Amino acid sequence: MSFVSVPAAGTPPLRDTPEQIEEATRALAAGTGPIAIDTERASAYRYNDRAFLIQLRRRGAGTFLIDPEAQPTAAARMSEVVNSADWILHAAHTDLPCLMALGWHPQRLHDTQIAAQILGAERIGLSGLLEDFFGIEVPKDKGNADWSRRPLNAEMLNYAALDVEWLIEIHTLCIRELAEMGRTEWYSQECAHVLASATALTAPDWTSLKGLSSLREPLSRKVAHDLWEARDQLARHRDLSPETILRSRDIVAIAGHVVDDPNAALKQLRFCLHRSRVRLAPRARRRFTEVLSDALTSAPYDLELEHYRAPRHSSPGIPDHKIWSQEYPRAAAYADAILSAADDVADNLQIRLDTIVTRRNLRKAAWACWLAEASHAYDGAADPLAEWEELLGTQWERLGLRPWQVEVLLNATLPAVAGVYSGDYSFWA
Repeated sequence: MSFVSVPAAGTPPLRDTPEQIEEATRALAAGTGPIAIDTERASAYRYNDRAFLIQLRRRGAGTFLIDPEAQPTAAARMSEVVNSADWILHAAHTDLPCLMALGWHPQRLHDTQIAAQILGAERIGLSGLLEDFFGIEVPKDKGNADWSRRPLNAEMLNYAALDVEWLIEIHTLCIRELAEMGRTEWYSQECAHVLASATALTAPDWTSLKGLSSLREPLSRKVAHDLWEARDQLARHRDLSPETILRSRDIVAIAGHVVDDPNAALKQLRFCLHRSRVRLAPRARRRFTEVLSDALTSAPYDLELEHYRAPRHSSPGIPDHKIWSQEYPRAAAYADAILSAADDVADNLQIRLDTIVTRRNLRKAAWACWLAEASHAYDGAADPLAEWEELLGTQWERLGLRPWQVEVLLNATLPAVAGVYSGDYSFWA
């Protein structure tokens, strides 16, 4: 194992002027093949998850480190070149939103993490792939650094450049192995799905507050809304991570106390503001307490607004699977059969089950099977196996599974489902 801390061509400079970025754009345009891309963000320190550094590498061009924050217009103009090429990223779903916010969008996406998952690699992180493929160890200690700070020292520039140094080579090797295993189409479907699902970075909304669903009282939801809005305004103004001002879990906890003990909620808010990770001026702390006090004295008609009502569930949903064996034994039988068959196929393919499907989606399919049985939907059917195939395939398609995943699961689970339905478990075996 060899340790590499500096790119082969040396430490690349940070390009943060229009002229430097235009030079990089011309060089990338003259290169050939896909462009390897990575980003460094600072959402733990700054207001949102925008890119503070973009790393690009292409054959015949070299590696370039771009500062999109310093020169957003010049960085956006790079789209004329990068949008005409295929991209190679690792864990693309984390980088695409901030890149799309600049108007960047690939012709086609390649993701080395997805490739590693479908190949069944034990380690799917970039550093693990570098060690397994090339026997190279790179620094791993700066991923959570504050990439918004300037200047960036040589160690950080090297760290960033190494993230794209071997991406093209890794991709080439992965594609070769995928072809040998007959899984190229699986990989293509997964990459296309990630790209189709990606959206540009957008402004946050209070309804995305983690834990909000636990708040059912209108007053609690209004408090959560008002504190979130106050936090968002301050965070946006100071370009700070909202969590460094007032943690989301604290907002939810405070909102949960207001109905039973408003005074305790006020004390808890003051305590949370006192321990804030950033220094808050007395005026800012007063603003938060005023917001809470005003919410506590809300007029009844304010609380009746749809905005503060907890969403109603349109359907009763699926009961907790832990009670199925006692209260829904036939649903439990379908779940056991489907999960066992799915585990077996994942083992046979030597890939993780969650690369194919989540256990939650397997249980949803099992519940659908039980509902079909309970309604006698397939009693007397000329071809019950075809009916089960249609039911399971439609269910998994609606849950967003890709065609390859549906095919793999149907081949594995249909005999198991038929065995439970008919009571002929030899059909399953």
